[in-house]
Amino acid sequence: MTRWFMALLFGISFASVSTSEDPDQERPSHPSQENNEANPTKNLPFPLLPPSPDLSHIKILEVPLERGVKAWLVRSVEAPVISLNIVLRGCGSRAKIPNKAGVERLVLAMTDEGAGEMDSRAFKRFLIENNIDFTSDSSLDIAVLSLRFPKTSITQGFQALKLIISHLNFNEDTLKDVKQRLKVSYRQALEDDGNIINDAISSTLVKNTVYEHSTKQALADIDKITSEDLKNFYKEYFTIDRLIVGVCGDITEGELKNYINTAFQDMPEKSSSPKPSPISPQNLGSRTNIPIDVPQSTVAFAHPFVSRADPDFYAMDIALDIFGAGDFEARLMKSIRVNQGLAYGAVAEPLPAELLSMVYGSASTRTQTVEKVVSLIRNEWDTFVTKGATPEEVSNAKEKNIAQFALRLSSTPQVASVLCAIQYHNLGIDFLQKRKDIISALTTEQINTAIKKHLSSDKLTFFVGGRELQPSTLPATSKGAA
Repeated sequence: MTRWFMALLFGISFASVSTSEDPDQERPSHPSQENNEANPTKNLPFPLLPPSPDLSHIKILEVPLERGVKAWLVRSVEAPVISLNIVLRGCGSRAKIPNKAGVERLVLAMTDEGAGEMDSRAFKRFLIENNIDFTSDSSLDIAVLSLRFPKTSITQGFQALKLIISHLNFNEDTLKDVKQRLKVSYRQALEDDGNIINDAISSTLVKNTVYEHSTKQALADIDKITSEDLKNFYKEYFTIDRLIVGVCGDITEGELKNYINTAFQDMPEKSSSPKPSPISPQNLGSRTNIPIDVPQSTVAFAHPFVSRADPDFYAMDIALDIFGAGDFEARLMKSIRVNQGLAYGAVAEPLPAELLSMVYGSASTRTQTVEKVVSLIRNEWDTFVTKGATPEEVSNAKEKNIAQFALRLSSTPQVASVLCAIQYHNLGIDFLQKRKDIISALTTEQINTAIKKHLSSDKLTFFVGGRELQPSTLPATSKGAA
């Protein structure tokens, strides 16, 4: 239920933030009490200035590489560090082997467990001794390999990349150890209420599709997965035609070309797997009860959302911020926490995946107040669909959206991530410069038109997990169900 790729796209940061005001401006040394009350920031020992939405200082360079690959680079010499992100399209959890659920997760778990001539211990020692920070992650659609290392370890950093993407050894003894660790993780997930609800959402909305996931099935299948399965998956999905590359840090175009061409030289050229077809969600408008023996119940809900390429995406993203951003100004938080005190938090966030985009939301509450929370969510949703947002809400949401984006421009790993995201979504190399204008130009009328077009009361789908519930899938609008 996480908003992984939205976070990848909108959670970036960079090294400098410019302002329109002089940070060394004089401040009155003896401000009056009256002025202090009017402006409580006057006595601060530093100026409290708004972030600048001007991102023109971020220069993205497109660096052509061999074999048809290109890398996007933001050179930053403030610190002698290089951050590198590799995205592999189609290599997320949707990449499956029949009757062997979780193979993608097992492959990623093996990415630091030995490569080339180095076994697991030697490879991890190599990473540590050269100050190479490596992580791997995946979403529904993609796998992400992230490396960060100091300039002094540039040769070793790209050597590690080459070993990870082309020369994993999938040692049998190491594979057994990794499987045992994953089994522990799966068993813990089977006892976690959030994961239980997520599995129920999956089996209700996307059953028998490439997006369906089941922790129970992954645990049952893990011992069936062989090292040969992993090698076949690796050869099929770690390919040149799936690559997206983003780099930020103290590296020149020439250095990047030389090092990364060498790193990619042993990768297979093309994948033979066909692209899956778009997915239509199932059982929309229903309610699923999930009995879970936990002291606090959870109310989750889902609804179809626009794709990332839809012209209404930005309007709907602002709309969802107004409805369920998770702050005290959002509709859901006002209704459920501020006005009623029924939950600590309530959110609704879009997950724009490649084959199916959805809105997911949730709130946790006491068992005795579950039906009240379900009713409040439905009422707020219905009101939002029929009446839309107010001009004041739209203005505040746009201002917050622009400011938060600028505030997050502060680190090389996040810049490398966003370079991949911009390429993945085909947003254009000038996206960072034009994004503010896109958001600023949105009108209340455009947003409300998009709300009426894309949101529906009939398709709002509920999942309620907690004690004193009978397992069921009921119409969400049936008497006593909401």
